[in-house]
Amino acid sequence: MEFLAIITVLAALQIWGYGAVPQHDDWLVAVHQRVSSINSLRLRLALLIMLPVFAVLLLQVALEGVLWGLPLLLFYVAVLLYSLGRGDFRSHLALYTDAW
Repeated sequence: MEFLAIITVLAALQIWGYGAVPQHDDWLVAVHQRVSSINSLRLRLALLIMLPVFAVLLLQVALEGVLWGLPLLLFYVAVLLYSLGRGDFRSHLALYTDAW
């Protein structure tokens, strides 16, 4: 299932390019503002990293086994599209393939 999600994301990025995928970071700014009141830097960093990770994990567990995994596949595709970051995917891919 994960392999199919990776192939789907790479095909979508090759066809549409990366400009077609909007990336909204308002949720991360809100989490950062809530966590910024904590004095411990390590705890703040751990919460800032682990809260989104646990949210993804909970959604993954909730979607497992539902409708033969189709919602889970769509969730994987959405997470992969978001995690690829900003920038021109084709130029990054060209730099990677040229390095070989």
